Parts: sequence; structure tokens; C-alpha cells
Amino acid sequence: EMIQPGQFLPAAENYGLIEEIDLLAVKEAAKQIALGFEISINLSTSTVGRRHVVDAIADALRSEGADASGLTVEITETALMKDVPAARRFADDLSSLGIHLALDDFGTGYSSLSYLHRFPIDLLKVDRSFVSAMEENTENGEIVRTVIALAKALKLKVVAEGIESIHQFHQLRILGCEYGQGYLFSKPLPVADIERL
Repeated sequence: EMIQPGQFLPAAENYGLIEEIDLLAVKEAAKQIALGFEISINLSTSTVGRRHVVDAIADALRSEGADASGLTVEITETALMKDVPAARRFADDLSSLGIHLALDDFGTGYSSLSYLHRFPIDLLKVDRSFVSAMEENTENGEIVRTVIALAKALKLKVVAEGIESIHQFHQLRILGCEYGQGYLFSKPLPVADIERL
């Protein structure tokens, strides 16, 4: 039986194994980038801000001959808030390597707008809770519309998370959302299946 990330990631955090998992994900991403894919990876809150992690990411990309611009590192607002100066240095160091940065779960925190100017963010990810609720009421649609407009005004890319219906997909297209992810397109797949897809 497949163990879901929500089950094993908290345990990995508790036992101090999460950084190893993050770096394993980076190494696997570097291999795929070298094959021509663009890859996004999430880093855990405890990994963000550690200088040696930036060095490990750079080493992984270099050893695989992977272009850093093919990698997007997704960071949650919670990770940025944990230690703002360290997170800022971390983000600046990644950006200087040519790696893209995404602010994950945008709109769920309290200070998201301030981070758009303080960090070298390239992309906003609209949280799935707003996307899934678009069908329920117009207020949530207005939140998504506002986030997309904000991203465009700041010349940031925007990704809508958790797209599960054609209705959501069409609404997001009308709003001018550039990118989307969710079960409407595909469930998570092994690399070999993604290549065939």
C-alpha cells in the first residue's frame, strides 16, 4: 500500500530525517531536469534557511549537468516566517544560481503581500482551498481573481493548485491563470509514466 506524504512527512520531521528526504528529492529532480523536464520541488520548513542545503542543491544540479533554470523551489509562507533573515539569504542564494522560487499556498497566511517584495519570488501558487471553493460561492472566485491580477501586476507567474473539475479549469482560463495543477490533468505518477504522458 502506498504511504501518502501526509503520513510520512510529519514522522520524518519528528525524527530529523526531512532534510535527507528534501535532498533526495533535489537529486532526483536534477536527473529529470538534465533530461529536459522542468521540475518543482517543495522544501520543508526546517530545510529552508540552511546554507549547506543551497550548496547541496548547486552540487546536485552541477553533477547531473542540469540547468538551474529548470528547477523551481516551492517555499511556504510558514517557512519564510520561521527565520526571515535566514530565509531571505537562502532565497537570494537560490535565485543567484538561476533557480526559480515559488510562494506556495499563497493566500493562506497573514503577511503574504509583504513577502512579494522582500523575497525574489517568481511564481505564486493559489492555494487549493480557494480553487476548490470557486464553485461554491462568488466570494472565493473574487479571491482567486484578485490573486491572479496581483501576480500579473507584479509580473509573476501564477499556478492554481487543486484543479479537479472542468468548471474550475474554465473559470481559471477566463481569469487569465497561466498554469494549473490538479487531478483534472493527472494524479501523481511515476517518472516513467509522466514521460509517456
